[in-house]
Amino acid sequence: MLVTEGDLKNLDGVVVSVNEEGKLMVKASLAELAGNAPLTIDAQHVVKFFQVGLRQCDACCVSCCA
Repeated sequence: MLVTEGDLKNLDGVVVSVNEEGKLMVKASLAELAGNAPLTIDAQHVVKFFQVGLRQCDACCVSCCA
C-alpha cells in the first residue's frame, strides 16, 4: 500500500491488519520505521501498490519463499 495524503505521503508498506474502525495497521517499508510498531493509518489515505518483479519475501525481508 502507498499513503496518498498527510505527513506520511508516499510511504509504502504492508497492511498487517484492519481494525473495527476501518483503520489499517501498517508495517512500513522505510528502513528507519521498519523496526517500530505498526503504524495506524486511515484507509481513506492509502491505495494499493505493487512493486513489479519482487516476491513477498524480497519486499518484507522474511525468508518465506525460500
